Amino acid sequence: IATQVTRIMGRHNVRGGPGDTDMAAANTAVSDMATPDPAVPGPGQSGPALPGDTPASARGTVRRLGALPGLWWGTLGGWAMPHLPVSWRRRVAARLEASGTLNRNALPVAIGRSVVAVVVGGLIATTAIWTAGRSVAGLVGVAIGAVVGALPEVVLQRRIRARREAMTRDLPRHLDLLAISVEAGLAFDAALGRVVEAVPGALAEEFTRMLGEVRAGRSRDEAMRDLARRCGVPEVRSVVLAMVQADRFGVSVGPLLRTLAGEVRTRRRLTAQAQAHKAPVKLLVPLVVCVFPALLVVVAGPALLAIRGLFAS
Repeated sequence: IATQVTRIMGRHNVRGGPGDTDMAAANTAVSDMATPDPAVPGPGQSGPALPGDTPASARGTVRRLGALPGLWWGTLGGWAMPHLPVSWRRRVAARLEASGTLNRNALPVAIGRSVVAVVVGGLIATTAIWTAGRSVAGLVGVAIGAVVGALPEVVLQRRIRARREAMTRDLPRHLDLLAISVEAGLAFDAALGRVVEAVPGALAEEFTRMLGEVRAGRSRDEAMRDLARRCGVPEVRSVVLAMVQADRFGVSVGPLLRTLAGEVRTRRRLTAQAQAHKAPVKLLVPLVVCVFPALLVVVAGPALLAIRGLFAS
């Protein structure tokens, strides 16, 4: 509709000023709007097919086919959940929550994938032991089965680690903007809402969930402690504890937020320095196993061949 109105107004030079010419142009524009344009599809209609367009039936088929694996995993997980320990199910649910997966079908799907991975890995390991015995091929098959069985857990752990790293990276910027908003006169909840809108990300999603819990009637202290538990980041936990204490004793929030942002940046810098100091030790094993043997062959190989030829002659 906006595109059609813009085209009609440009065609009739409708400028909105007073006068008979503008009124006539406006009336013409209104009459043109009342006449359906064959080039513009109406509600529930589809426009002309363009090169590269996918028919609606094909898009629906592709969407349904893409949802089939999730349905299979969910059905299998729903069948296996009553037969699994409650503690294990709670641990999987907590890890899914830490990875940012809030879908209600996430738990059955994750359990179904884990069950399939464990069964397939067990079959691979059993087949390798049955066919190759205790040889090298059998050990390789057992190792492949173990990797396949642990693959869903490894993928989930990588997602959790990436999400926590993103939270640690975005936390100082959130604290700076929150301090500016609070010092400008906004309340803490309103300032946090503005910061969430300005800086999207994993931490913003957790803050949005916390604000929703507070608006639903939950106390701010409980919502913030639950936020620290879900995130699992030490920096977020220290910030939450400081904010809870400040809210309880009536401490000014603006200077506290700036101090916390500086402490988080200092901790990040120290962590980066520690990782840089660990790099030479981590490079030692690849150098000894991969680089040094190849270098020895390139450097000492011709000399060894010459010495062998000399002794042979």
